[in-house]
Amino acid sequence: MATLPVQIIVTRVTSSGLIPEDRASVLMVERSQLGGEPWPFVSKTRITHAHKGNGLYTAIDPAQEPGPGEWLLGVFAESKSPVVQRLTLADVNGVLRATPGWAKETGTEDERTAATVSIANFNQAKGGGSTLPAQNTQITVRGIDIKQAVFVASNDWEHTGTDFRQFAEGRRNLLFKRGILDEGSILHLLVCDPRKTLVQVKSRRSDYKKWLTVGETVKAPVSGARPGGAADELGILDFYRLLNKIGSRDTGSVVEAGIFGHGWYAGPVIWNTSDAEPSLSQRSAKDLDGRQKDWLGDTMDQFPSLRFAFGTKGALRIWGCSHMPMLSWAARAAQAQRKAGTAASTLYTAKYLNGGVERTSLDFQKRNIAQYIVSRMLRPMFRDGDQSGVVSYLGAAVQSLGVPCWGAPPGMGASFGQIDGNVVMTILPDQETTPLLEFWKDAFGTDFVQDLEGYCDYNVLLKATLPNPGWQTERYFRYPEILNTVIALRVASGLEVFRPLGSPDFLEPTAETFASVAGHLYVAPKGKPARVELRGATPYLFVDPGTNDLGVFVRTDGVVMLMTRPPGGAWAVDTSSVSRVSMDFNGFASNPKWKPSATGATTFTNGVLHIVAPGYVW
Repeated sequence: MATLPVQIIVTRVTSSGLIPEDRASVLMVERSQLGGEPWPFVSKTRITHAHKGNGLYTAIDPAQEPGPGEWLLGVFAESKSPVVQRLTLADVNGVLRATPGWAKETGTEDERTAATVSIANFNQAKGGGSTLPAQNTQITVRGIDIKQAVFVASNDWEHTGTDFRQFAEGRRNLLFKRGILDEGSILHLLVCDPRKTLVQVKSRRSDYKKWLTVGETVKAPVSGARPGGAADELGILDFYRLLNKIGSRDTGSVVEAGIFGHGWYAGPVIWNTSDAEPSLSQRSAKDLDGRQKDWLGDTMDQFPSLRFAFGTKGALRIWGCSHMPMLSWAARAAQAQRKAGTAASTLYTAKYLNGGVERTSLDFQKRNIAQYIVSRMLRPMFRDGDQSGVVSYLGAAVQSLGVPCWGAPPGMGASFGQIDGNVVMTILPDQETTPLLEFWKDAFGTDFVQDLEGYCDYNVLLKATLPNPGWQTERYFRYPEILNTVIALRVASGLEVFRPLGSPDFLEPTAETFASVAGHLYVAPKGKPARVELRGATPYLFVDPGTNDLGVFVRTDGVVMLMTRPPGGAWAVDTSSVSRVSMDFNGFASNPKWKPSATGATTFTNGVLHIVAPGYVW
């Protein structure tokens, strides 16, 4: 008796229920013929079965009907999730029987079967004294609207024993439990330590935590020192590349893309590599981490379809920290002023734990902190949270993507926790985060939206109405530079003044009038100008020890003048020859580096340090 073949039934889930699918591409490929293709392993050009009627698909060539052995079933239908199921077929008394999985795979049959697949093996039945005909085994596939998630489990470069894959899979479980992922959804999980990209689907097991890995691709064998080069390691470009591929192939199918690991304002830290590229728009070839310039520079030119991967409810989520101590101190000081009833436009003096002193207002602080979201400035930042108008990674991403981008609020760290037994990354209210959360809620009101894990939506913050605090010549920020080599002063125009650590501190500004123009005078006792460096459009005045007092006069008309005062004398414009050097950015590791540009240096003798249009500048 001829062996009865397996019958394949394909259905389509619609709003009115299940209907037969008559336009699917169906393939049954023997395991030995798969080769090294990545998931879904089989090309639609290798169609082996055709629609016969009412959703039934049979072999196009009866001579090629699948027989006993290990096979891969692939079902592809327009707008539906691809279904890939491993099968083992065996001839039992002339009837092919199917079991899920291949040899040496563990777990129950339900755990080895995709949730969109059902296998019905019919045993021979006896009755009436005669043997009844055997019935074909049926494999039924449900086509469900495609939904995908793309996650990265970063390397534990701090060597604390943290396995970020657990957090990614915990998030996967919660998305399914909350109905955002469903039985047809696909998770692409880039696990950086073993250099593996896994493809997972929900299994038939009723437990929402039980998923089936249907694909595994190794980028390169693990060997040698880690991290290796970008050609071997999984990094941020692999994340972008996969989203770009989905955007061109399955437009609008991604419900969530996320990176699990450490982070800071400048982006997710996947391997803790350095950005050695001098360009503020191009990436360093060896860098594996995310950078703000990825979104506002040239990188997205390589991935033109990335933004189209996201569905109408799709979102990008960065799960690591955005911790910035100085921002945290500024927010705490602002919150104390708000509780004390200080008017939003009234200047106050805030003192920070690192010795920094800032003359500011609630309006200034709201607008300054919002720059991490709304700015497009890619200037390197010396200090974590110096509020110099630099955009954060998520701020740049939300401007580029135009979809909800969730992450830790600027200034905050992330923590580990559990929800329904799933390990998750979260923003937990504690001694550090509670005052910051109060600031965000009070300062931004309904524009500050948090999810169940405490992360905030940068897309909503991007649209927040911000105050315009205007031009205030008394506005300043005095701080120790992070490397503790200089003390620094930023005045209202954005000009910064550096002098060696151990020099006399800057004096508090005083209201003055010179040449009939009012403003505020900032004094560096016993100092003389060494040079002015133009780092981008921002001037940096370096001060050497001297016998005179050096002054920086910030005028109400937006002009900033260099002043000098001899011992016992009066203030006057400094007309000495001062070198002005244009600088080129020369890479960023733990802090930015600069080098003189090819244009060389010039000198100025008119005492004009900086000119801006009077208004909000920082």
